[in-house]
Amino acid sequence: MTIDRLREALTAIGPPPDARELSEMLWLACHISPTEAAPPVAPAAPEEPAEPPPPAAPPAPAPQSAPPPAREPRSRLHPRPAPGAADPVGEASEVLVPTAPMLADPLGVQRALRPLKRRVPSRHRFELDQDATAARIADTRLWTPVLVPSPERWLSLSLVVDTGPTMRLWRPLARELAETLVRQGAFQDVHTAFLDTTGGITASPGAPRQNPGALMDASGRHAVLVLSDCSGPHWWNGRAARAVRRWAQTGPTAILQPLAEHLWRRTAAPATPGVAFLPRPAAPNTDLRFTQHDGAAAPGIPVPVLEAAPRWFGAWARLVSGSDPQPAAIATFPSRPSGTTPVRRERELPIGERVRRFLATASPDAAELAAHVAVSVPSLPVMRLIQHRVLGGSGPGQLAEVLLSGLLRPAGGVRYEFVPGAREALLDTLPRPEALHTRHVLEAVSAEIERRAGTSTDQFRALLPADGGPLTLTADTDHFALLTPRTRSHLVPT
Repeated sequence: MTIDRLREALTAIGPPPDARELSEMLWLACHISPTEAAPPVAPAAPEEPAEPPPPAAPPAPAPQSAPPPAREPRSRLHPRPAPGAADPVGEASEVLVPTAPMLADPLGVQRALRPLKRRVPSRHRFELDQDATAARIADTRLWTPVLVPSPERWLSLSLVVDTGPTMRLWRPLARELAETLVRQGAFQDVHTAFLDTTGGITASPGAPRQNPGALMDASGRHAVLVLSDCSGPHWWNGRAARAVRRWAQTGPTAILQPLAEHLWRRTAAPATPGVAFLPRPAAPNTDLRFTQHDGAAAPGIPVPVLEAAPRWFGAWARLVSGSDPQPAAIATFPSRPSGTTPVRRERELPIGERVRRFLATASPDAAELAAHVAVSVPSLPVMRLIQHRVLGGSGPGQLAEVLLSGLLRPAGGVRYEFVPGAREALLDTLPRPEALHTRHVLEAVSAEIERRAGTSTDQFRALLPADGGPLTLTADTDHFALLTPRTRSHLVPT
């Protein structure tokens, strides 16, 4: 092909190329190797007819839902029968069952007492001041140590537990309170003593009696807390009041009341609300200044009365530490305490009226607790389990409201029973069917026992059905909990 024919061919398919473009095309054509011819494609072999597909398998049956796992069999837990109880219905063995604490918020109590957690120079212990000793040696060339008082906790505390006949049910509270005060670490020493019905003190129940003056400390660094419901005969005849007055003359003293505040008026130490102030830290109660909200305060030594709740402990701790005036409820003890007459019991009312009066005056938590107990077993440890699981924020005051409501009466040991008609009247107040409420309380108590099994040190005796067991179940001992095998394995047999 000549250049002219190449130009004509290129012009036929596009713009005519100039001489430069033609020369570049020719040069490029000389340096590109021709494309190798692809091998001829062999004709495809004729396909053999495909085998017919196998017949479709029948559809698999729909998978059946797995049966629900079988629920573990649970054992019924019964209270111990009262002496001379109803007819026997089976055999049982006895186990120790955990119960709930009475002190609802021990950590809150410990936090509330922090204002008392201060350190002061010791009067008896000394330690080496290294910097002062080094300075003295440098100045005098004499190797004489410089000793300074060691820092120590500011206050020591005596917890005085009343042992009167009405205080038996508060013994667990006394143990819990003593443990809480020791663990808090605010006090140099926590000493527990017991107030007997003569107005004397003992180191333990039944130990030799001592004069109340044994707790008096003139150092100004000793406080006294008296745990009492102020309802025993030694309070009404003035013996207990004389002991409290002596302690209040030498250091900060208060009464810790397990009863709810609105029940204090029926005790031998009714308290009046107001504002209290101590002019200096840890001053005795004789220096306490109290302004009553309504009227003039009664003559006598003022003694703060506390509920077993953090806010009450906090106000007392701030008062003792010499802070600003604090809200307080004060009982006064005259210079010559004389016997007073116990508050008479109100005349017997029809049971329906008694229940209505209780519901009208009780705290909401106490009213709810009474309704829960009505569908369970009225035993003190069971009430504590119900209270802690269902009414987590309530304390001993609400439990006392139920026990002193007049709807229950002691039935021996830790057992109580409803007075005739009281249970039925309480059941009429339930917002849902009795069967549902009973199931709810039963599951709550069972769950609380399961949570505490194997860890709680506060326990009570109960019965598990057991063929050939040494004890007898009676018709009046209805069960209050259902235990799984795992929970049952943690209960200690007696």
